[in-house]
Amino acid sequence: MESVQLLAIDKNETYSEKVYRQLKQLIVTNQIKPGEALNERELADSLAVSRTPVRDALRTLEQEGWIAKKGKQKVISLLTWKTVQELLEIRLPLELMSYDLAIKKITDRDIEVLQRLTDEMCVTTKEVNPAEYYELMTKDIECHIQIARISKNTKVIQMISDLGDQLIRTSVLSLQYGDLPIEEYPSRHMHLLECLRKKEYDVGRETLIKHIATWEEHLRKIPNILKVDHEENLIF
Repeated sequence: MESVQLLAIDKNETYSEKVYRQLKQLIVTNQIKPGEALNERELADSLAVSRTPVRDALRTLEQEGWIAKKGKQKVISLLTWKTVQELLEIRLPLELMSYDLAIKKITDRDIEVLQRLTDEMCVTTKEVNPAEYYELMTKDIECHIQIARISKNTKVIQMISDLGDQLIRTSVLSLQYGDLPIEEYPSRHMHLLECLRKKEYDVGRETLIKHIATWEEHLRKIPNILKVDHEENLIF
């Protein structure tokens, strides 16, 4: 981790939560490499905190699957092409189900929440670097999870929420390896929001399909770019 610059902890923040969020961002944006071992003492020294909040953060990340045990060490979990393929198979049907239910139940308050998230996406596109990729894709997926919440179907909410972190991780990859200008991401969400606001069912569905198709298209380029020739091989 010599090349990774960790930010000092703001003393007004909860230490464990801050360490957790920062490490997760570094993992998702590939600044800490898959398979790389994590050293509690080094992390604590870099962040100017005790080892306790670092240990708590690593425990949470391990429970979520971002970190795995390798002997006595904790290492960053690997992302395989098989995992991505499974996401490609299920995301669109889930998203369309969520949208179909949400458009019947959406309220003015729901629109306000989605508008705020979309506005935050626009702000995030001002600077383009790995940290902004993470922040932008986090807001992107948060919008999709919010639409699931509007559906008020607990099964749909749970399924899409459970996929949230993997969708963020693959969306960062999609942005890195794709050719869609970063400004287009909030623009597409604005269009989807307008469809929900006006209850334009068919146009909204087409917009959602196009949005997810872009994510799929970019991800499908990666095996050739990185020469992945087997479903168990790593993307990163």
